[in-house]
Amino acid sequence: MKEIVYRDSDYVLENPKTKYSVYTVEYRTYLEHWSKNAKSRVRKGDAVGQLKRIWYHSIDGKLKEEISSEVFSIHSPHKGFFIPVLLNFDRHPISEGQELFKIYEYKDELYHSYFEWNISKIELTGEYKINWELVDGRTNDYMRLCSGSPSFSLNIRNGKPVIFFRTETKYKVGSTLAVKFQVSFSKSIIKRYQITKKTHVFKNSAKDYETDFELTKADIDYFILHQATSFGIIFTDGREPEVFDVPSVFHREMIQYFFKNFKNALLKIIEKSPAAVEFAEEAQPQTAKSKEMVIITSEPVYVYLMKDKANGYCKIGISNKPTFRERTLQSEKPTVEMLASHKYPSRAVASAIETALHTLYAESRVRGEWFNLTPEDEAVVIATLE
Repeated sequence: MKEIVYRDSDYVLENPKTKYSVYTVEYRTYLEHWSKNAKSRVRKGDAVGQLKRIWYHSIDGKLKEEISSEVFSIHSPHKGFFIPVLLNFDRHPISEGQELFKIYEYKDELYHSYFEWNISKIELTGEYKINWELVDGRTNDYMRLCSGSPSFSLNIRNGKPVIFFRTETKYKVGSTLAVKFQVSFSKSIIKRYQITKKTHVFKNSAKDYETDFELTKADIDYFILHQATSFGIIFTDGREPEVFDVPSVFHREMIQYFFKNFKNALLKIIEKSPAAVEFAEEAQPQTAKSKEMVIITSEPVYVYLMKDKANGYCKIGISNKPTFRERTLQSEKPTVEMLASHKYPSRAVASAIETALHTLYAESRVRGEWFNLTPEDEAVVIATLE
């Protein structure tokens, strides 16, 4: 992994003349934008973004007046996978030696960096815990499949491997978490996990609910060997299933790597204390033939736009039955109403449109699928879905 930092000497530009003798000239450098998406493969010398340098008149160290500005490109000095460190909306001046982006030469190196981990022991209980860390150093135990989708984490509870599943939807005991795996080019397998515990509010959030499932060694190995292509919740109260597609091969491989690191962490704990983890061998979840996935994915799917008139926030989502989805939301918040919806022939197409809209309005996201759109943004989405 190569860390690329900012050096003034890399960007030598002409110093403008000051108009007033009492003033000196100072400049500040800012990130203009990144032209490459995170995790993009780049070649040596490729332009990955732009910086903007602004010159000011200053007196006694205080910036007074902008004189001129110039934009210049940032080039990757190495080939590999591009990971920005500065964010597009960061408007703070860049300092000498500040890290701009990372380049990972190999995909495995990139995946490993996303799931760096260490283990700690809780002194009061004697139990071990796995601490996960993201590529940018911020601690975050939960992996989100894509914008607006559920997230999950892997850890230990009461000495047993557990997957924690978090979503904005509250579901009852008896519902099922279904995971679809691609086991060959033409064959899919569904594993089902019965929800036997009531969902609970996640930490201090009033909007996210969480439940968990114990995992066997066979479960973990299955996630490592086969790519999970979608997650779905099948409800017991007649609601339509909620299905979330894993959007790309990259995300599917990330899930595999997450479980691979989870297994390595468990083995490390067992090495320290053999009795600390119950690593059961037998597989408990039932399997279903791929044709049963018709229950979840074969119907036409709608992309919809709803608005909560109470706070003005808009929800961009997908559903097999948007009017039914509207009624379920109205049962919790009567101020929600449908603004527009459009039918697509498959969930994959609908998911692609939804993801594109989520990406377009990412800076307006409030949480999950809810956005604080301007009237102009609303009009654009409505026109898109007409």
